[in-house]
Amino acid sequence: MSDWHPYLEPAQILRLPPAARDVLLEQLIAAAYGPTSAAPRPRPADLREQPIGPGITLVHARRDDLDRIRLSIGLLSPPLAARHGVPVHAFVCALIPESCSREYLTLLARLSRLLSDPIQAAAFRSGEPERVAATLGLTT
Repeated sequence: MSDWHPYLEPAQILRLPPAARDVLLEQLIAAAYGPTSAAPRPRPADLREQPIGPGITLVHARRDDLDRIRLSIGLLSPPLAARHGVPVHAFVCALIPESCSREYLTLLARLSRLLSDPIQAAAFRSGEPERVAATLGLTT
């Protein structure tokens, strides 16, 4: 089992069809919460964005109604128009409970180290959910 497993399942790594940015973010939010959660969900406008690797953007929000960190990954092909100067090939969506700040910072550091490896970062730009899942050790 990977150390990403408590936060992310392969089903939460999505290949996203071309759509408006808000539509893409709504899909990522829904995937992060999962199909069984009835908790109120943030709106795309509630998410903050920041690049975390070439062509990879973190979208995140703090939520006081969550019991654990929730993640999803959206892979875009073709890439989305650049907002920070580089076309976006992948979004990593993180929804963080206020009580999990330290855990989130540790998770973010692990993700940053992972994406600093060009081969592993290329998996996120590949558009292939299976490749990203394998990179994160989420395959059996």
